[in-house]
Amino acid sequence: MTWVRPVLRLGVAVLIGTTASAVGPGSARAALPAGCAQSGSTVTCTYGYTGSEQTFTVPAGVQSVQVTATGAAGGKNSNGLTGGRGATVAGTLSGLTAGTTLYVEVGQYLETATAPNGLGSGTFNGGGAGVGHASGAGGGASDVRTVSGGGNPATTGLASRLIVAAGGGGAGVSDESGNSEGGDAGADGRPLITSSEQQVKGGQAGTQSAGGSGYSNGMLGRGADGYQSDLSSGGGGGGLYGGGSGTPTGFVDGWWPTAAGGGGGGSSLVPAGGTGPNLTSAPASVTISYTAAPAVLQFDAHAYVTRAVPGAATGKADLTCTATAGTVSTTAPAGAGSSRATGAIAQNGLRTATATATVLKAQNITTQGITVTTTATQTANGQVTTTGTATLKSTKVNGISVPANPAPNTTLPLPGGSLVLNEQIPLANGLSVNAIHLRFGSLEAIIGHAATSLTAVGSACPAS
Repeated sequence: MTWVRPVLRLGVAVLIGTTASAVGPGSARAALPAGCAQSGSTVTCTYGYTGSEQTFTVPAGVQSVQVTATGAAGGKNSNGLTGGRGATVAGTLSGLTAGTTLYVEVGQYLETATAPNGLGSGTFNGGGAGVGHASGAGGGASDVRTVSGGGNPATTGLASRLIVAAGGGGAGVSDESGNSEGGDAGADGRPLITSSEQQVKGGQAGTQSAGGSGYSNGMLGRGADGYQSDLSSGGGGGGLYGGGSGTPTGFVDGWWPTAAGGGGGGSSLVPAGGTGPNLTSAPASVTISYTAAPAVLQFDAHAYVTRAVPGAATGKADLTCTATAGTVSTTAPAGAGSSRATGAIAQNGLRTATATATVLKAQNITTQGITVTTTATQTANGQVTTTGTATLKSTKVNGISVPANPAPNTTLPLPGGSLVLNEQIPLANGLSVNAIHLRFGSLEAIIGHAATSLTAVGSACPAS
């Protein structure tokens, strides 16, 4: 078999259809804030009770987040009677700006048995105080806001709250038969008729516009403290407005009150379109989730019609190491074929690099068309996937017919050489494909080439 080395002439590249995009530094996947995890394109940040304010910074490219907040339950009394359940509220916070700090307050549940003697100071984020080891404190609310609450979120930054899950009321104590349970979030403390037929009222729940009434009234952001005596009432739950504390019985024959009611639950704030409040016994928490913006990757796409190795390529189109989307198209001399390199950005920000070469004629080759294409695609989970194909329609190489749709890296032996069809070579975040790669003696030639990759901005692009 005789091979005549093809005469190759370099085509002229023309940039067409270029669109500019504002881009910045990026990586395959942005670093996540502490306490956050990513699954696919969704990032979820979880906050539990710490006793202090926590923060979330809105990432670049994010304009809304989904929040689920759970308020704390009210405390038990000394007889083990439970306080009221906290509320769970969920909703979307929209219209956010990258770099904005959201302040996260997770309410406190106080175990009555570990509380200090005497009237306590209440629970973190607005639960009213119980008394010593007797009555339960109200559960603290959980919320997300735009102004810091500092060391006392139950009194500071309240007007900036975007979502609030109320806490339950604390349980009251009786030395007669019966006990007064704390009210669930949004509900009054349970009333009680004692064995001496005295009535004990639970504190009322907070509403959307006022604190609940009781022995002491709840207020904006804070439940009322319980009545302090040997028999003490439960504290009101924290919330948008706090619950009132339970009332004690009156004095009887000169004796101190013998029973006191449970605190009322706080009220919740549900964002427009949100869900809840729903009651739960789960620990207080806040979760913030969002769809991560795709990293900005740079396009690298190359294609050419033919090339004698070593030597220049004909009909070469290059879109080289750029974050700017666009298309480069080239036509080879003498109608030998054409090539095209493209970088595109989808509406969701994901990027695709595509390169295609079409060969219509080359020396010692007859064909009705050879097409080679590679594509590198950015996925929502931060990965890059690649595909490559080569189609050889009615093609003969020096009179030898070759398959129209060869499998990757199909090798055909030649006397004194070899012929590789659909030669696929992995690149960093990309793929290079040669439709035909001929080696014969000292001769080496490539007919139809395409290569694409997507890499982090500022990193080196692979040789194509």
